[in-house]
Amino acid sequence: MRDYTKKNKKKASRAFRKKIKKPLDIKGFFRKGLKVVVSFTIVVASAGVLYGCWFYVMTTPYFKLSKINIEGNSQATREDILEAASLDNDTNIFSLNISDVGRRVEAIPWVNKVSMERVYPDALKISIVERTPFALMNLGRFYYFDEGGNIFALANSSVGWNFPVFSGIDKGSLLEGEERTIALIDEGIGLLKLLKRSDGDISPENIAELNLDDNSGITLYMVKGKPPVHLGRGDFERKLIHAQRVYSDLKRKGIRAARLDADFEDRVLVKVAI
Repeated sequence: MRDYTKKNKKKASRAFRKKIKKPLDIKGFFRKGLKVVVSFTIVVASAGVLYGCWFYVMTTPYFKLSKINIEGNSQATREDILEAASLDNDTNIFSLNISDVGRRVEAIPWVNKVSMERVYPDALKISIVERTPFALMNLGRFYYFDEGGNIFALANSSVGWNFPVFSGIDKGSLLEGEERTIALIDEGIGLLKLLKRSDGDISPENIAELNLDDNSGITLYMVKGKPPVHLGRGDFERKLIHAQRVYSDLKRKGIRAARLDADFEDRVLVKVAI
């Protein structure tokens, strides 16, 4: 027979034990609260100090921009650069967004790259790398362009005219960015770079004009009475070797040529001057 009385007594004892509670630790509670208050006070005080320092730095005349030093510019004038930079003398040097200023200065046609440097406490250094004219392009007027094919300025007497001229380019096609026109210009640039690395009479110093034609390709027009040399399109290194060899042979023999056509795989056609 089960002892139900004993089992009920165990349950009552367990229930009684659950009702027992620990005394409230008032001192510990206040210690924790005090730590929170002190920590919060330190954070607020630190933030106040930092804000005060920031406010001083951003408003004191000591850090106001008062000097702008520009180096590396030749064609882009100081006035052009300052106008593009659009800087105020009251500008704080710490609040100056040099990336934005750099982008504005790089928009000047002659400027290729620009770097900016804060010179504490109150100066800004602007270093300019200008574009170098690679050749001239005849688009009704003569323009300088760099070896990347970027047209950036009208030709002028201060820089000079002593550059090979790219002619035969359709201005409308160029402005519309037609691929065939861009590809032809790129071929001309590649050819001129190749010529700068080669020796012989067919050299950049002796070339007055590169005529670019969509159908027939590229023809070099020489200076000082030298004959034009037709190269067509592509495979310029091999064609130039043949043309240079034939031109040197004609020169040695005293034969005056009116035109050389090297747009062939293994020969050069020579039109002899009458």
